[in-house]
Amino acid sequence: MVIVPWLVVGFTIVWMIWEVQSQNWTMEAILRAFSWLLVVLLQAELIVITWQVNSEH
Repeated sequence: MVIVPWLVVGFTIVWMIWEVQSQNWTMEAILRAFSWLLVVLLQAELIVITWQVNSEH
């Protein structure tokens, strides 16, 4: 099921932008948002692995 990782990626990106913007682009907010990029990257990796496995079958 590929839709769940895409939802996580989309939600995380929207949340990161909202968080940074709501705190007036402070360095702390920017660093916290960039730490969430790890979640986005892991989900993107999961999507790619899922596509590769599904294409082999």
